[in-house]
Amino acid sequence: MESLVKKIKGIRNEMIGLSIVLMLAGIFMILFPNTSGNIICRGVGAVLCIWGVVRLVAYFRNNEILGSFGLVQGVALAGFGLYILIRPGIIEVFLTTVFAIIIIVDGILKLQYALDFRKLDAGGWWIEAVCAAVMIILGIVVLFNPFATVAAVMLFIGVVFVFEGAWDLASILYISKIAKEFNK
Repeated sequence: MESLVKKIKGIRNEMIGLSIVLMLAGIFMILFPNTSGNIICRGVGAVLCIWGVVRLVAYFRNNEILGSFGLVQGVALAGFGLYILIRPGIIEVFLTTVFAIIIIVDGILKLQYALDFRKLDAGGWWIEAVCAAVMIILGIVVLFNPFATVAAVMLFIGVVFVFEGAWDLASILYISKIAKEFNK
């Protein structure tokens, strides 16, 4: 019983973090639909460059030998990050696919929560299942990208991310309620 409570608390913490990230990303995309893709790509490029440099420093500082791939990882990460910084437009094309996958995976995660709620005989589990289905459908829409411009798809993804984050927060309240009832 204690392990179930720990699992529920773990789910709650994961959902809080994911919902905050999704809502902030969504708000950013809504406010800057024309440039958000480029900015996100440049941010990812910068993070990869920093990560690569950190791996390289660790490799040389720790005198890693045999079995360590620190040199390869550092050069690959820094190189890929630099490439993204120089040519963000090429990567931006794949960005909508990545976001679609994030939305679909989060929808599937919500479906798992709904099924878990059903196993616990929690009322209202079907609301989570309906939301999961909506998220999966919205993710598929983004995946097939029927939008005329990059700005339109970024705006749509932003709205979806804000909705998804808000729903995650609502789910957190529900999970907390279930945990309290289960504890009794």
